[in-house]
Amino acid sequence: MFVNTAQLHSGAAQSFRASEHAQDGASHLSAAAPVAGMFGSFADAEAFHDAVSSAHAHHVKTCRTKADPEMQPVVEANTEAADTIRQICK
Repeated sequence: MFVNTAQLHSGAAQSFRASEHAQDGASHLSAAAPVAGMFGSFADAEAFHDAVSSAHAHHVKTCRTKADPEMQPVVEANTEAADTIRQICK
């Protein structure tokens, strides 16, 4: 059986980068929340603001979930497994 350990390391590195990008996105997105009254001060504008605010909060939460630091041990375990496999396959 052939195991391409270089690709395992590459996948782990891409996972780290993706997590960092998601966290950066969540930070930027959470810094710019929709302001009350920005669409006007009538009922439909307020309803629209509520919908936009809800979607905004959902997107921030989704980005933060994707960048969950609790996933780092999983990535590190996969990296260690790749190292072990590389040693065995030498």
